This record gives sequence, C-alpha cells and structure tokens, in this order.
Amino acid sequence: MAPRVAPGRAPATQPAATAGARVPGLLVPAPNQIITIDRYPQSPFDPRSTEMALHQIHTRSPRRVPVPLPGSSSPTTGQYHQAVRAILVGPSSVGTVSRSMKYNFDVPVEILLRLSKAVHPMGAHQPAVGYWEGALRYRFRMCAIPASKADSVTANTWVTTATNWPEHVFVTFNDTAVPIRRKTHHGASQPVELTPLLQLGVNRLHVSVMHPPKPKDNLVYFAAVELVETRSAESIREHILEHNTIPASVTSNLVAERLKPAEGGDELMIVDNTVSIDLSDPFTMRMFKVPVRGVKCTHLECFDLDTWLETRTGKPLCHHRGRGMCEACRPFESLGPEPTYADGWKCPICSSDARPRSLRVDLFLCHVRDQLIGMGKEGAKSISVNPDGSWVPRIEEDLDSDDDDGPSAKRRRSDGPGKDRGPGPAIEVIALD
Repeated sequence: MAPRVAPGRAPATQPAATAGARVPGLLVPAPNQIITIDRYPQSPFDPRSTEMALHQIHTRSPRRVPVPLPGSSSPTTGQYHQAVRAILVGPSSVGTVSRSMKYNFDVPVEILLRLSKAVHPMGAHQPAVGYWEGALRYRFRMCAIPASKADSVTANTWVTTATNWPEHVFVTFNDTAVPIRRKTHHGASQPVELTPLLQLGVNRLHVSVMHPPKPKDNLVYFAAVELVETRSAESIREHILEHNTIPASVTSNLVAERLKPAEGGDELMIVDNTVSIDLSDPFTMRMFKVPVRGVKCTHLECFDLDTWLETRTGKPLCHHRGRGMCEACRPFESLGPEPTYADGWKCPICSSDARPRSLRVDLFLCHVRDQLIGMGKEGAKSISVNPDGSWVPRIEEDLDSDDDDGPSAKRRRSDGPGKDRGPGPAIEVIALD
C-alpha cells in the first residue's frame, strides 16, 4: 500500500546512506568506513595515537619525572639518559612455526630496590613514574630479522633493530596477560613494560606465536628481555673517560693493517700510502673535544661525546593537539624533564651500537687534537696517517680546493681497504706477475 501524501506536497525522501561515510560524533567508525593514511599516527606521541588506541590508554608510556635517590634527600637534576644496559634473556628465535615459549629469569632484592616506581604528583591527571641515578626497568620486545642474518643475532644487532611484533602473538607475564602495542594504533610498535609486574625471585614469561602457513617477507622473529638503565650525562661521561678508552697504539696498528696490500686476487692493485681520518663531528662540523665511537664500529672516524649526549631527545612534555602546554599536562611542567629515549643510540656514522656503555674514547685522536691546538691548527678537518703512526693535518683551505661537490662529499670514512679515504700524498701502483 502506497503512503498517503498531502495535496500540494511532494513526498519526503530520506537521504541515502553512503557506504563508508563518516558519521560525526561516533566513537566507533561506521561499517565499511575506510580510515585514510593521514589519520593514522606517525609516532607514539602523535595526538592521533591517543585517539586510535583508546582501548590501550592504560598501556601508554607514563610521564617520567626526576625524584630523589631512594634513601636520599638530594634532588635529581640535570640531563638523564635511558639505554639498554643488558639483555637478560635472548635474543632467541621463535622459529617459523606456531609455538609457545617459556622464559624464566631471577630478580634479586638489590635490583628490585632500584626499579622505577609510580609516583602521584599533586594535581596531575596522568600516570607518572620516577627516575634517578641508576634507576632500572625491565621490558620485553620482539624484532624481525632477515632470514639471511638469523644465524648470528648479536647484542649489537639487537639494540639497533626496531621493535616488530608478529601478526598473532599472546604474552603473559607472571600469569598476567599483557597487551601488545602495535604500529597501527601507536605510530610505531612499542615494547612491553614488565616493571610493574616484577616480583622478587623467579619471574615467568610465556609467549605464544601463531605463524601463517606461508611466512611472508622471509623474516624470522626474535624475542628478548632487556634491562634499561637511567644515568645522568655527568656520570656517563666520567665512566667513559675512566674505563672506556682505546690506546693510541691500537689505532696506529689498525692503520698499519689497512695499508697492507691484500694477498692474492687481482693482478693489479692500487695501494694508498696513507689513511685519511676525518676530524669533524657530524653534528657541529667542528673538531671534536672528546672523540668517541662505538666498540663495534669499523671506521676510525669519531664524534664528540658531549655533543652526542646533548643531541639525544626524549618525549615531549605535551603531545596533545595545538601548540604550547595544555591544561592536562601543565601540572607536570614544573616536575622536571623527561629522560631521553632508550633506543636513540645508533652511531651517526655507521648506525652501529653507540649506547653509553658501548662508547670508547680514541686516545690517538685525543693526542692529535691536543697537538693541532698546540700548533694553532684547530681548523684542520682531517689528517693523513702513515703506516708508522705519523700524520699530517689537512686544513680547511686544502679541502675547499678539492673537486668534491658539497660538504658531504668531503667527509671520508676509513672503514678498511678499498674504501674512499680521500687523496693521499702518493699512490703506488703494483703490478703482480
């Protein structure tokens, strides 16, 4: 039966519902709605990550505030850095088939007393965790390693690889299920924080992974439990200068080894008589004050220790929409700065491990710097080192006369034989019979 229509009036029509159309005011997207890429968070601190991960709001990284060392009234001031101190479990492969794994590790009382603890600042509406010199926390994460490199995953490889979770993984710690923070909701895959669930003695971690019948991307997942330490820039500097040094003779021997001709191979070899070492810090483009590099770095170039520590970044105090400090975050503004990220320690030259405990001071380059300053040649950008350890400075004017295009082309690396180390005083051509 057709509906009755009043005389002189057109029948009212209902607007057609468009599939996937966004309905304002709905917390849950409408059926078939496509979320465009520009609405996904680009980092864990993007305001959109809060909107996309409301169901995991309780797992977000808390505001970290400086508190006095336990048992002391001295305030915690200055710049503090977080870094992985040790890998307690793993890294171990979870294989390419579905399986369940159990990891057990002990937490002694002396470690339990140093764990970061929750604090409750007056007037704050967000969770907060205190830190101090030597504060510790535990975390669990997984990484995807190419199958071609899965046979030898070292600590150096692990700490420089980003977190990546399998598509189907379930984790419980001490019989408590822990949620997984994925890139889709948080902008980047995030580690699982174990610290609040730690207990004295044996701690039990249970991981279940379901792999698809045909694994994609030819990747192998690895898992590990990490111990993260917070230390001040001052204590890091003192420890490195006192304990982590490379004797000058070691660097001289490395230069001599790299200048030795390789045995066998091609009938014609070009052998440099010197190795060129850049003296410029990659951040300031000035000569370093304390030259350091990672213990696993294969190059001889160094970067400045103080600049390296000063350029490490931490979470923003406020990551909500708009500029400036919002009302929700304002109570935290006076509580002090955040420590730096625990994962921002890739070597600026080769992207290898450059955590504070992995840094080494090159005493050979320290000696070079002192001599150049004594000669009034602190503007030198590089040196040419001979096999016997003697060296000749190259001043900025000399570099400007080169045919290289731009400053990036002037920077040389001394990774080993065959690398471009810059022009040397002489080149010897050896013909092999």
